[in-house]
Parts: sequence; structure tokens; C-alpha cells
Amino acid sequence: MTGPNDSASWQTCQFPANVGVCEFSMGDGTGGTEERVGDAANTMDCVAMVIALRPDANGATYSNAGGQGCYAEFGMTGSNGSESWQTCAFVGGSAVPVNGCVFGMGDGTGGTETQVGNAANEAACVTMVQASAPEANGATFNGDAESG
Repeated sequence: MTGPNDSASWQTCQFPANVGVCEFSMGDGTGGTEERVGDAANTMDCVAMVIALRPDANGATYSNAGGQGCYAEFGMTGSNGSESWQTCAFVGGSAVPVNGCVFGMGDGTGGTETQVGNAANEAACVTMVQASAPEANGATFNGDAESG
């Protein structure tokens, strides 16, 4: 896998060694403050940028409006649901590596994929992929129980 496409039906993540886990959802972060850290190609790159540039942040927000804006969130407590943004709070309040994966919207592109089963959530999907296909470099999840 080389990255995600823009499919709203799927969520995907790559397994970089230095990225903390968070699940992106629609909306801009609420509570606390935010700081623009630059432009990112996708949600995964945005999280990596926030971790590298603002390690004290507790979340990341990425623009869906084509601007590729990436923001570090400080003291984030929720999301406003705006369709112009995607946001995620870091697991445990900080960017601690957990299963090495950050989910963002889209299906994985490049290479091949193999379904390893149905998972209840993103974390279970990552665990299943890493156990069933240790050579994989990412995971794709669909919240639909029929095709997880």
C-alpha cells in the first residue's frame, strides 16, 4: 500500500513505526486551541507532521476542503462535526505509538490486499491484520459488519 484514495466507504492506515493511533472523524477539533503546522498530503501525513512538530498536541485536524491544511490540537475535547474537516484525538491524550497505525478516510492504493476477516473496530482490524499477514504494511476497515 502506498496511501489512501478518497472513498468515504472505507478507512485505511499504514504501519509507520513512529505514528500514534487515532481514528479520524468528521469535524474540526473543539476545546483548547489549535495551530496550523503546514500542508499534508493526507490524514496520516498530518498526524506524522503534528507528532514531529508539536509533540505536546493531543490531536490533529486535517482539511477536507482541498487545502490540505494540517493543524495541531491542544486541549481538544471533541469535534464540531463540520464536513470541511477531519479530526482525531490521540490515544491516551498523547501521540503514543499503539499498533503503529492512524486511520483516515479512503481505501488503500498501490500493491495488493487480502481480506483477513471481519473486525469489530479499527484496533481489532489492525490486530487481525498484523496476526494474519505480518508482511502487510497497512490495514483497511469498513464499519459495515458484513465487510469489515
